[in-house]
This record gives sequence, structure tokens and C-alpha cells, in this order.
Amino acid sequence: MPIRSPWIRYATADEGGEYLAMVSYFRLKGIGAMPKFLWNALRIGRQLGRSEGLVYYSMGARLGSLEFWSTTVWEDERALMRFIRSSPHNEIMEEMRPRVRRSEFVRWGISGSDAPPDRREAEGLLRRRLAAAGDAPAA
Repeated sequence: MPIRSPWIRYATADEGGEYLAMVSYFRLKGIGAMPKFLWNALRIGRQLGRSEGLVYYSMGARLGSLEFWSTTVWEDERALMRFIRSSPHNEIMEEMRPRVRRSEFVRWGISGSDAPPDRREAEGLLRRRLAAAGDAPAA
């Protein structure tokens, strides 16, 4: 059974506006990677709180299968890329690469009136992407 954090709202979405939603997925190589991953997730969470252009954020996990995902809504692609390329995110991604078995990223446009996205729909997009690659997540 997955664990999900509540949605955290960082900005108010304009109902008529267009936004970028993204699900980021990581499956760790082993239990030994979990402490470092969780520590870095906290660091990235602090960075998210300072990130210009973030509208919504939520985290999910299946601890038993070492799977983690976040769902975010951004004002636009530029805001997302600014976050990805800035510290500590960029360093953490490099540091964690050897500890991650699988990663996947799904992006789609979303209207402000639909933000934040329905979790089941967002996670369904991720499951379909993983299944298409022959790598179904744990049930």
C-alpha cells in the first residue's frame, strides 16, 4: 500500500492558466540506499520551498519495494528547469545515480482548474509509462 503526503500548495493556480505537471519516479537498488535517499529528499524538499514557479508538491512511496515518486505542478517549463539545474538538486541527482535502479519522468500540461492533478490519474500515467518499458511498479 503506498504512502502519500498531502498536497502542499506553494502558489495559487489561476483557474484559466496552463501549467506543467510532472511525476518523478525512483526505484532504489537496495535497502542500503534508503537512508541517503531520504536525507536527500529532505534537502530537495527544502529547495522546493524556495523554488520560484512551483505551484504544488506531493510525495509518495512504497517502502517495501523501494519505490518513491513525487508529483509537482510548475508555472512553466522554465521554472522546472531552473529547479532541476540548481543546487542541491543537480548535485543530489548525480550522487544518487549509482544507488537508483530505475527512474522515470512523466510530464503533461494541466489547466489551473485541474491543479493539483488527481493522484490516481497521475500515478496511472506513470504506471503506463513503466509498463510500456517492460518495468511495472509494485502493486
